[in-house]
Amino acid sequence: MSSNIDSVSVEDLTSDLYRRITTATGGDHGAILELVARVERHLGQLRQRLAVALVLDHGASYAEVGRRLGVSRQAAHDAYASEVRAEMHRRIRH
Repeated sequence: MSSNIDSVSVEDLTSDLYRRITTATGGDHGAILELVARVERHLGQLRQRLAVALVLDHGASYAEVGRRLGVSRQAAHDAYASEVRAEMHRRIRH
């Protein structure tokens, strides 16, 4: 798994997203806050899907998932094991 993650500027991504949200909401701070909360929920769902895929499709351990997320192996296991099991069962049934 090669990656150019070091070349990605999280600050630039965040600034770009903030500009887009500000434009979309007309600068309404309440609307900006609501939209940021929605984006956070979607990012959480994306993080979960990616963690599950890393384990199931790429054979990663929970230690690897945890390292990439900056948490312990146990925290990664606690966060994603039930969804990994559920996805395994979905795949078996289909």
